[in-house]
Amino acid sequence: MKRAPDPATKVPIRLAHRDEARHAAFGTAHLRYVLEREPEKRIQLASAVERRGQMLASISGISPYVHDALIVLADGGVTPDQVRLGAKQVYQLQQDMDRTRRERLQNLGFGPEAAIRASAFHTRNFM
Repeated sequence: MKRAPDPATKVPIRLAHRDEARHAAFGTAHLRYVLEREPEKRIQLASAVERRGQMLASISGISPYVHDALIVLADGGVTPDQVRLGAKQVYQLQQDMDRTRRERLQNLGFGPEAAIRASAFHTRNFM
């Protein structure tokens, strides 16, 4: 995915990516710390993720405005070919986010099926 179609966009995109990586690393480390000391929290966490997903069930997914902006940003333009490629890149980003989320959950001790289920609640809303 072209993360920065122009020089003015390059710095904020890089900083946002770095911030998200920090956010994920901190959350994972915190959960690892808690779950090593209180393994029973794994069930509570899975339940909380499911409840959150049920509350968001009325939201079918990402806002169409945000989705369209991501597609344009992904390939840097609005020609039919750019939109087609941008849409593929946004889809791939969603798949990559799901895969890495499942990997982090499994590293925290969740089984593969529990990781798939928990990740699916997030992926629908692009989070």
